[in-house]
Amino acid sequence: MSSLLSDPRVTVHIGDGLHFLSSRLTSSTRTPDAPYDVIITDCSDPTGPAAALCERPYFALLAAWLAPGGHASIQAESAWPHLPTIRALLDTARPFFPAVEYAYATDPSYPSGQIGFLVASRDGARDLRWPRARRDGGVLVEGTRYYSAEVHRAAFVLPEFCRAFLEEGRDVRPRVGGALATPPASDGCSPLPQHGGDEQPGEELGPILSCA
Repeated sequence: MSSLLSDPRVTVHIGDGLHFLSSRLTSSTRTPDAPYDVIITDCSDPTGPAAALCERPYFALLAAWLAPGGHASIQAESAWPHLPTIRALLDTARPFFPAVEYAYATDPSYPSGQIGFLVASRDGARDLRWPRARRDGGVLVEGTRYYSAEVHRAAFVLPEFCRAFLEEGRDVRPRVGGALATPPASDGCSPLPQHGGDEQPGEELGPILSCA
């Protein structure tokens, strides 16, 4: 992305993003003079200074600054350690956007190897789970190293424990522990807790055998 900074169409503003948006609204109508088609917020975790970028006033600003049919995307943590935080973000965004979804991508630099995104649109008829270009018969951007139409669709397919928590409020996250409590067997194989993925919270599970 840094290679685009020299593009004459790019203008860089260094400062507080929340203040940038709020200070440039027309004072009388509280509307922007030149709305954006897309706003991407790549913030840090929603605590401390970055907490303001995950609260209702900021989502209201995003909705105000987006053109009709515009889209917003916000860094939204990984489902493995931060599922309650993700649901809180979705609940905060929904009053301001008619279409809100959670998606994720694999990235080895983040805890659990995944990072998620809250994706929202001002277009209530927009199915965010489908690439717009492919849906409309157009050509997707070419030359990418990660993104494709298939990856786009797969990003919105959530594990059942994640889907149940975000959509229904049901906590069916697996509860597994004690893998390091059993010493390795003499044959070089280590017994590990069984993790089938469909167990109920708190359920005791039998061991399986892992051989290196």
